[in-house]
Amino acid sequence: MKIIHSAFIEKNRADIHTCIANFDISLKNYQTFTPMMLGIIGDDSNKIHIKGETIPAGIELIFTEKAKNCNVVINENFTGRANKFSLKNESNFLYLGENLNINKVSAVALGLGDAILIGDGVSVTADNSWSTGFNSGMSDNGLIVGDHCLIASEVVIRPADGHIVFDTKTGKQTNLSHSPIIIEPYCWLSQRCAILKNVKIGACSIISFAAVVTKSCARFSCMAGIPGKAFPLDGKMWLRGRGKEAKHIQEHYLKKFGEK
Repeated sequence: MKIIHSAFIEKNRADIHTCIANFDISLKNYQTFTPMMLGIIGDDSNKIHIKGETIPAGIELIFTEKAKNCNVVINENFTGRANKFSLKNESNFLYLGENLNINKVSAVALGLGDAILIGDGVSVTADNSWSTGFNSGMSDNGLIVGDHCLIASEVVIRPADGHIVFDTKTGKQTNLSHSPIIIEPYCWLSQRCAILKNVKIGACSIISFAAVVTKSCARFSCMAGIPGKAFPLDGKMWLRGRGKEAKHIQEHYLKKFGEK
């Protein structure tokens, strides 16, 4: 069976399995296109794997001149508008799961080998800015958003600090990303919060309005403040909606991640 190979996938397989239950990189399940075949500017060493005939409406793919040997995987039932995914370097990897509803996300894979993975059933309201970190070529430089996360508007997920910072005595860079940002399944990220580098957010957690998350938190946590501080939810669990499907999803994650 032919699969898509990526150093990021190999190094972070356990976290990917936890976050994206139906992670699918088997080429037999997709039709494969080059950018030219889809009318996109970009080197034809890049491959776009789609469950369908074309890229769904609402997704714009941007390959820069440095972007070569990149892989983009797009699953079924995508809805959304005005999303831009930029691959800026060699061997970048982008994965979009099934049943996504994401709007006005601007996501950038910056360095060599960087990856952005979005799991099934993720919903994004609008106006999000995401990127990978400053550690080009490292096989753990990227972002994983787990299944059924709900992300409000104006959220920033940013392991890069905007500019590289050097120690004036040693000349070494001090703001490297040493691990991917990982948002485990069924997390609720409230409006205007920011998730910064080397952070793992445990499943079923809530990030409060305008929180700045600089440290990881356990599952079933609430994080609030600047910098964010984590508090246990003490037996509480958020619900995406009042319908039967929302309740079924909640019960699934309570069974999967709750106390045994």
